Amino acid sequence: MAMNVSLDEALSVALLVQAESEGVAPQALATRVLRDYLTAEGHRLGVAVTAREEAARWRDLLERLGG
Repeated sequence: MAMNVSLDEALSVALLVQAESEGVAPQALATRVLRDYLTAEGHRLGVAVTAREEAARWRDLLERLGG
C-alpha cells in the first residue's frame, strides 16, 4: 500500500538528516522505524492479552494464594 504522510518542518528535517547520516533514503528510514515500532507494540499487546487470559484461567488459584 502506498501512503503519503505529512510531516511538520522540524520532523521532516530530522528525518532527512538522520537518513543522510545512515546513508539510506528517508522513505527507507521511515519504513524501518514504523516496522520496529509496530513490532514492539504488537509484542507488548500480545503479552498483555496473554497475561489477562492466564489470570482469568488461574483466577481461583491466585485468589486462594492471595494474589
